[in-house]
Amino acid sequence: MELSFSQEAEREFFFSILGKVDNYLQDSKKHKTNTGLLSQKRVLEEFEITHTTLRRWERLGLRRYTPPIEGSTNIYYKTEELLKFLGVE
Repeated sequence: MELSFSQEAEREFFFSILGKVDNYLQDSKKHKTNTGLLSQKRVLEEFEITHTTLRRWERLGLRRYTPPIEGSTNIYYKTEELLKFLGVE
């Protein structure tokens, strides 16, 4: 069974969906999306540790993530991996 809509109905549907996507994108710019990543600074603050401790954790297997942008010095850690590393999960 095939449904067919008039061009006007299709256009109305298309613009309705387009409006919803646009609203979602605008809202996501206003609110930070939970990516599951923590910045190095936040890890240091949240866990009340020093850079030396964090480097030791990395040598013991904690993985660091960096953006694939030349010259970027940002470092991130996955929350899930941090919790597993610490034996919480």
